[in-house]
Amino acid sequence: MADSFHPWPVVRVVSVMFSAAVLCVGIFIYRDTFRDLAIPAIAAVALVSLISCLLAFVRSRFETVSLDDKTISHTTGILTTKKVIVPYDKVTEAKYSQGILHRIMGVGSLRVDSAGGDGIAISMDGVRTPDLERIIGAINERLHGPEGR
Repeated sequence: MADSFHPWPVVRVVSVMFSAAVLCVGIFIYRDTFRDLAIPAIAAVALVSLISCLLAFVRSRFETVSLDDKTISHTTGILTTKKVIVPYDKVTEAKYSQGILHRIMGVGSLRVDSAGGDGIAISMDGVRTPDLERIIGAINERLHGPEGR
């Protein structure tokens, strides 16, 4: 039985909206400099922000970490797909990290390293904290047994 996890796009959406708000305020403050371009510039920032937010939601649906009985797989891509499959016996380290914004939003970044790889085998940002704990717990259970030797 495979468990699948997707990133949560809220952190990306919040950062896009914050950046858009700062840009719009800057444009508004310097509207005399922009003259007739101030309103179109604010509209362009709003449109690009809306598209970026929609893409964050779409992209999150096309990124998955799946855990089955023998492997961990990470699938990414909208137009082209990339899939990384790591057997549990090749996992050298599984960890997650959270910055201050991640902790506030209840998400973190998953990193799974494998033996013989050149760098991080699986990396996914924006995973909800309870899902991160379930993923790390499932990997540890499969590596060390239910008692966590």
